Amino acid sequence: MTKITRFSSVLGLVLLLGACGDSGVQRSQLNLTQNGQKVRKINGLTQDGDKVILYDDGTWRFEDPSKNKPLDGSKPITKRGVAKQLVVRLVKKRYKGAFSGESMEDKLKRYHIFRFEIQNPTPYVITALKLEVDITDAFDEKYLSFDESLTTNIPAGGTYEFEKKVEVDPFSEKHKSLKDKNLKDIKAKVEIDRIKLGE
Repeated sequence: MTKITRFSSVLGLVLLLGACGDSGVQRSQLNLTQNGQKVRKINGLTQDGDKVILYDDGTWRFEDPSKNKPLDGSKPITKRGVAKQLVVRLVKKRYKGAFSGESMEDKLKRYHIFRFEIQNPTPYVITALKLEVDITDAFDEKYLSFDESLTTNIPAGGTYEFEKKVEVDPFSEKHKSLKDKNLKDIKAKVEIDRIKLGE
């Protein structure tokens, strides 16, 4: 007698949008009953087009084994996992008043200038970053916010510095009060919104 395996009932087909690393993931979830046992398979597709396998315990892996580059030798690392290990510090802050600068237009403007250092303790090369930065006082009261996109090459274990020039809003009391603040008076709260890794 030929043995026949039947899938007796389709319990659900759900299309979801989730998050995997820093990319959106489209997930298709299919619950079936096979020989009385529940079978669950969840596949995902990142915005970069990478296929991933999602597990019930919350872990995941790329379908392509070559993309599963572990940091600790045991489990795959996501872009978000790399981003969480980066250290971004505000190392210098200065103020540029009017009538200084190279061009006539620049001479009429005033700027807050912030210098940041990025430390990359991971074994991955960072080729691009998008940062969201809040400059606050010691009580997390916000002075100003800005985004910064960087295309660079931060080697594994290396550091990178960059400056951000933010034009002073003459009608903002917070901008005015920030003028005379130094590093011990302020904090930089940095979120890494996007990250791109080298090959």
